[in-house]
Amino acid sequence: MIKVNLLTEKKKKSVPIPVGGIIIALWICANAAGLAYAAEQTERELDEYKRQLEPVKREVNKFKSIKKKQKQLINNLNRVRSDLAEYQQVLSKNTGSWTKVLHNFEEFVLRARTVWINSLNIDSDGQVSITGISMESNISGQINSEGKPRTSTSKGVTDFMKILREATHMVENVSLSSMVQDTIDRKKVTKFDMTFVIRED
Repeated sequence: MIKVNLLTEKKKKSVPIPVGGIIIALWICANAAGLAYAAEQTERELDEYKRQLEPVKREVNKFKSIKKKQKQLINNLNRVRSDLAEYQQVLSKNTGSWTKVLHNFEEFVLRARTVWINSLNIDSDGQVSITGISMESNISGQINSEGKPRTSTSKGVTDFMKILREATHMVENVSLSSMVQDTIDRKKVTKFDMTFVIRED
């Protein structure tokens, strides 16, 4: 007896494997891992560079501070030079008479005995202004109620004005701008402002 198999066998379908895609995916993963490692190494190197740069930054900041101080000193020096140039320019106009006055000014103050000069300013036109104080001194020939010599803080001012006015060959127009009694370190004094003009030769 002959049997005939009328059922046909189903052919198995082949599933295609995307070899190319797998290779690309593996390549991407490998590169990503490499990049991550490289990034980590770079970050470590940057941290190391930052650590090494800290001393340099401190030196740079120190240098900036020195440069700032140097700039301030240069500015101060320029101001002093400017003031000196102006002063020399003023002196050059009346060198002879001004030099005489400045050389003799200390003698004038010493003769006044109780006068101290705080400041002296000279203008380009020969105008001199001074501020100072006069200490208490005895008034010659005058006695108070207790039988002691009378004292005055303004005597030094009047004596100083008299000395300047007598130096007619050097100065003129001696004028007292202000005179105020005050106390310094519990001692009576007279503060004064005075002006005069240097005579031209």
